[in-house]
Amino acid sequence: MPFKDKEKNKQYRKEKVEVSCKICGKKYFIRRDSVYKKKWQRICLNCKNKNKTINEKDFIKEYLKFNSGYQRLCKKFKIGGVRGKEILKKNNIVILDGLTLRNILFNKGLGNWKRALKKPCKVCGKLFKYRKGCKETYCSLKCRSACLENKQKIREATLKQISNGCFKNKDTLPERIFEKLLKKNKIIYIKQFVVGFWAFDFYIPSKNLLIEVDGDYWHSNPEFYSKLNKTQKKIRRNDKSKTSYVKNKDYSLLRFWEHDLKNNLGVIENELLQNCK
Repeated sequence: MPFKDKEKNKQYRKEKVEVSCKICGKKYFIRRDSVYKKKWQRICLNCKNKNKTINEKDFIKEYLKFNSGYQRLCKKFKIGGVRGKEILKKNNIVILDGLTLRNILFNKGLGNWKRALKKPCKVCGKLFKYRKGCKETYCSLKCRSACLENKQKIREATLKQISNGCFKNKDTLPERIFEKLLKKNKIIYIKQFVVGFWAFDFYIPSKNLLIEVDGDYWHSNPEFYSKLNKTQKKIRRNDKSKTSYVKNKDYSLLRFWEHDLKNNLGVIENELLQNCK
């Protein structure tokens, strides 16, 4: 380190010096601090890699595939650009310009260029731009969320996580109150029990009983909420489908409101004990 100050050292490293190669005499730029290294030899990359043995047939084959230009191939084979040109000229192969190479790649459907391809959306059928190799089949997030296949996949994944105990879900206040009540009466229960396509708050295995603890706002308690918003309507529909699904099975279902748990806990305790006897 020539300077103690870090900022001065950074500026010193950024500065470049023109140097000529010892073998071919070609002029090129190097970092200023690398000139003063003891082991540094002023030889360009082409001269350094001239004696390096590479399979020329593989180099030509990859170039003729039109996957990339000769400069990228030179980096891949770790040789200089001049040597790469010499190999191609020896075998009478024309070196393409950047624009012509891009047009060939675009026509063949290779590479990710700015000119993107188009395909129809799976849900709405609208044409949208996509890049080659991209597996996206939806034009927007709305269409992705509207797709039933995608919904079902997400649902199955979350239910698997719940059943394995990997899904970390915070208990609501009414759920905590009800859990204390179960522990007080020494009733054996299972939390977040999965039945088919649905997950229920509590399950009592001795009586084959499922229990749902509903919040007043989200599940729209009819005592307080007559006009419902979109989310409340959606949750109410889910609750109806839950109860209809359980009726077809051998399970029995009980539902308790948040308002009753806070104000009439004794009544709920009596009802619970009657069903759990």
